[in-house]
Amino acid sequence: MKTDITLYCKSFRNDVNRAFYLLKSIEEFNVDRIPFYLSTPSQDRNIFKNILGTSGYNWIPDEEIYRSNPRLNLNDLKKISGSITQQIIKAEFWRLKYSKVYLCLDSDAIFIKDFYKKNFVSKDEKAYTVAHDSLEFFKEAENYGKKYIYRNFLQDSNNLKKFFLRDGVNYDFGPSPFIWDKNVWEWLSAMLEEKGMTISDGIKRYGNECRWYGEALLKSKIIDFLPIKPIFKVYHYDWQYVEDKKRGIDNDKLKEDYLGVIIQSNWDEKRNSVYVKKKNILSRAFKKIKYHIGKN
Repeated sequence: MKTDITLYCKSFRNDVNRAFYLLKSIEEFNVDRIPFYLSTPSQDRNIFKNILGTSGYNWIPDEEIYRSNPRLNLNDLKKISGSITQQIIKAEFWRLKYSKVYLCLDSDAIFIKDFYKKNFVSKDEKAYTVAHDSLEFFKEAENYGKKYIYRNFLQDSNNLKKFFLRDGVNYDFGPSPFIWDKNVWEWLSAMLEEKGMTISDGIKRYGNECRWYGEALLKSKIIDFLPIKPIFKVYHYDWQYVEDKKRGIDNDKLKEDYLGVIIQSNWDEKRNSVYVKKKNILSRAFKKIKYHIGKN
């Protein structure tokens, strides 16, 4: 094990600009210099080198992570949808043994203030787990006529609780970024193998890699359950962003409760997927994104 904790992001060419903003925010706010690993399909390597350069992160081909599980067939990688493969790869990163704990980030995340190892692990280096009821978000969704969001959450939660024979609280084990301990994934891998399954089979059947991790942790008790609230403010939908703007919530306000912000790429057009090659242009764009939610 090279270190106790690492940062990890699985990305791809359409998110190269977003990954650039993430990298710059890590370089600015990573006080403890936690190592940062970034994986992409091998065919995207040059695209990322052209935009991100080669310093400040360690690049890994997705194929290496996928291949680290001998029970997965690399030939299947191109047959599975991107939304599934990225979950599988994120859930298998632990096999490379770069760290015991990793903070799993998405490309559309940016840090907005200094962060330290202590934000992710306790004094005795036990990983925290993002786990909460998310009732405030579900109430907001209901007010906007999105009742299906809570229904879908309950369905997904109950399906996997049934798989693990668990009763009780319906935890939301997100949103991203996730704090994951390799021991939980290792336990889950062994348990699924006994059932003739892989994490790939599990995600295809039930979806949501973070829910698999959370339920496996609760079932196995392989590590202590140390729940914390989300560490980033995530704008899943544009109406969330609009409401915060109306309330005058800017980065300074968000810093009181969060380490960073995620404005999901499925509706955020500020950081599009056009490959911009001039870094001075990207640097200016990054400054705009840092103030994207209203900071003057």
